[in-house]
Amino acid sequence: VLAQDSGRKLRLHFYWADPASLAAPAAYDFFHSHRWHFASAVVLGKLRHGIARVSDNGDGVKAMRIQSWARSEDASGGQHKEEVMLKEEADVEVPAGLTYVMPRPVIHTITQRMAAAPGYQGCVTLMLTERTGDPYSWRYIPVGTSE
Repeated sequence: VLAQDSGRKLRLHFYWADPASLAAPAAYDFFHSHRWHFASAVVLGKLRHGIARVSDNGDGVKAMRIQSWARSEDASGGQHKEEVMLKEEADVEVPAGLTYVMPRPVIHTITQRMAAAPGYQGCVTLMLTERTGDPYSWRYIPVGTSE
């Protein structure tokens, strides 16, 4: 966190690429939501996001366990909820120089972090987060996957 005021935070994020492949998939990054709205500017490299929604009409393709995930003193995380189906809606690449906005209910995952050029190790973003709006965010963990 570089700065904060009235619950808003300015953060610098480093997303490291796999040394063997600078366009490595982020296998550990589950689909998730956030407790706040945010805007993020890609400063160096590229990010690729998968955007999904909970399927309520049977068109989902990935069975997921929902886990609450809180980072505050008054809310406990790690609560496993029901299983749902997720449907991937979009695959979005954001190169350096562009900014994107992510509303808090949106379910997304970072599927790739790509370096700007050989010799760089990943992607850098500058993120501005709004005040926390929900007590929990959610992780969507594929059924049969350990955390």
